[in-house]
Amino acid sequence: MQLVSNNFINSITTLRGITNATRDINLSLDRLSTGKTINKASDSPSVVSQVDKFEAEILSTSRASKNVAQSISLLDVAEEAISEASNLLDSLSELAVRGEDRSLSSTDRSITVEEFATTLGEIESLALNTAFGYNRLLNGDFVGRLFQNGPALGNVVSVTIGSLNPASLGAYRSAGPTRAALSAASTAGVNTTTASEDIIITSNGTSATVDVAAEDSALDVAAKINAVTYSTSVSAEATTFAHLFSNSGSLETYTVKINGYSTSSFTISSSDVSDAVAKLNLISASTGVTATATTDNKVLLHDTSGEDITIENDSSGTNLNVTAIQSDGTSDQGNHVSLADGTASGNDSTRVIGSISFTSHLGFSLSQSGDSNLGYATSGIAQFSNLNSVSLSSDNESRIAASVVAAAQEQLASVKGDISSNQSRLEASQSILISNLDSKREALSKLEDVDFALESAKLAKAILLREINTALLSQINMSSGLVLKLISDN
Repeated sequence: MQLVSNNFINSITTLRGITNATRDINLSLDRLSTGKTINKASDSPSVVSQVDKFEAEILSTSRASKNVAQSISLLDVAEEAISEASNLLDSLSELAVRGEDRSLSSTDRSITVEEFATTLGEIESLALNTAFGYNRLLNGDFVGRLFQNGPALGNVVSVTIGSLNPASLGAYRSAGPTRAALSAASTAGVNTTTASEDIIITSNGTSATVDVAAEDSALDVAAKINAVTYSTSVSAEATTFAHLFSNSGSLETYTVKINGYSTSSFTISSSDVSDAVAKLNLISASTGVTATATTDNKVLLHDTSGEDITIENDSSGTNLNVTAIQSDGTSDQGNHVSLADGTASGNDSTRVIGSISFTSHLGFSLSQSGDSNLGYATSGIAQFSNLNSVSLSSDNESRIAASVVAAAQEQLASVKGDISSNQSRLEASQSILISNLDSKREALSKLEDVDFALESAKLAKAILLREINTALLSQINMSSGLVLKLISDN
């Protein structure tokens, strides 16, 4: 009976071995079939919570990465539209320069004006129609939008995209004063500017003082202003205009000196200035002054550099007059000056002093020191001129338009720079998110992924153990049966 009892105990042990081996086989089969070590909470309760945490972090990080990718795509659309608008602004600049050509026929000028308007319309269309989903990007409404750049609640980037609308693009401008032509004298008087007429420019959070010297011309002062443009973002353009005309209804013959250079004899009257214009332009290479006829039969003298223009009557006639003209190229400044008989020691000479226009793509203010009547700046805040307000109907208006377009190009470059900055920022965030995502996935993999070689070895071992225990159980059962038979036979 002791033998039967021992066999019974051995059978129980062997059955336990079979059960354990079967359990291990099933566990290994589950792991090998799913590729995961944890298939239910009971597999490893301590690891399950870590797996859940990593899976939640991976989901949120993946969603954040997709959000950043969408934001980058949105900025890419805006950048492409900005690039196209930049090309269109280049076309506007070319058209404005074309409009500065005084020799343009009325037909050519009309075509230029029409092409300018059409190009403006294309820019406006870009501003109104560039969109990403339901977001209008370039109409000025895209302000302070929050882009997610991480999985946490506070991981956001504030993005503003400037407007591309022609009504929002342009230049801040301030036109300096123009002085009346100096009183006639036997020799042209000196420039009346004194050393007290310094100019203070405030822009972009900084101030700069332009040191003006006595007798400085508009050309001289503009050069000093442009020397500090790097800090103020304000540029200056000097120009000098004057009208030369006759009171005589009949043609009279004159010779004049412009900036010390004499013309050949020309005829002029209150109704005919063609000969005067031709003779004045013959010496323009020396004087720097060009001449054109106005519709009211005056000679418009223009020095595009802003240098003073001195005019002296070298003839005996007394019907010549000079008027200073403002920077718009048409408006009189002060009363006209009559040039006396140039063959006598009379008042036959005058000086016309230029004026300065200040331009920037940023807002700015000016403060004119000293005597405002002798300065080149108008104290106050610059006014904004947008692209819709400019005109190419004359050469001088085209010159102003060119400066406004140039400022608009600067503004557009600033908008594009902001977009590029935000793109770089988001791309850096995207790179970090992808790196974090890879790290979390790797950590999760270490926690739950099966080592197939190891698990296959465990499976083989469990199968072998079950087979051995099954064979042992069979032997035990057979042995117990023989013992019982012998007992029953006796």
